[in-house]
Amino acid sequence: MSIKGLMTNGAWANVARSARWFPRRWVAQRRFEAIALDTPLGAVYPCIGVYTVAGRACGAYARVSYGPVVDYAAIDIALLIEDAGHDAVA
Repeated sequence: MSIKGLMTNGAWANVARSARWFPRRWVAQRRFEAIALDTPLGAVYPCIGVYTVAGRACGAYARVSYGPVVDYAAIDIALLIEDAGHDAVA
C-alpha cells in the first residue's frame, strides 16, 4: 500500500518509479474519506472487498480496522447479505 501523504518523499519517489517501470504490477485507487462505525469494540473502519477469478466476482470478504487505512492488521468479520427475494429469518 502506498499513500503519498503517509510516506517520505524518497519512499514515494521509489513507488512512483516502480509504477512507471512496471505498470502491470500496480493498481490505482482513488482516495476517499472513510467513515467509522460505532461498535462494541469501539469505532472501527469497515472494508468490504470482492474476490475475482478471470475478471468475474466469485466471493466477498469484510474486515475492520481501528484506523482509516485498512491494512494487514485489520480484523476479519462476517459479511452477511440479505436476500432481497425472501423474508429474513427472525
